[in-house]
Amino acid sequence: MTSKFDRFWDETFAKYQRREQFFLTPEELEKEIAELKPEPMSEEEVGSIVEAVSSGDAPPSSSVTPNLSWIDEVDISSVEEGVLQLNRNRGESDDEFEERLEQLRQRVLKEDDDDEEDVETD
Repeated sequence: MTSKFDRFWDETFAKYQRREQFFLTPEELEKEIAELKPEPMSEEEVGSIVEAVSSGDAPPSSSVTPNLSWIDEVDISSVEEGVLQLNRNRGESDDEFEERLEQLRQRVLKEDDDDEEDVETD
């Protein structure tokens, strides 16, 4: 039984092979990978990564941009409305919603206070 993910990657790989005219077998690919030599990093690259990580920042990203032109365009029109609903503009206010949210907050705070009183009396 092939999962939908396996079918997706099989189709995507086939598209890539057609686009790049790259028809190595998995065994040939494994051999190519095994023959790759690691590329040493310059002292400058190592220093920038260490500096970024030690300061709590993300390390600098690679300057190499992948070529994704072989991937078909994706039609996102069917999900746009759902995304807009999920990411409601904070400027749009719904008074009924805000009132209900405040009631729930007050209830939770009251329940927390009651729980603390129970602990103190034990």
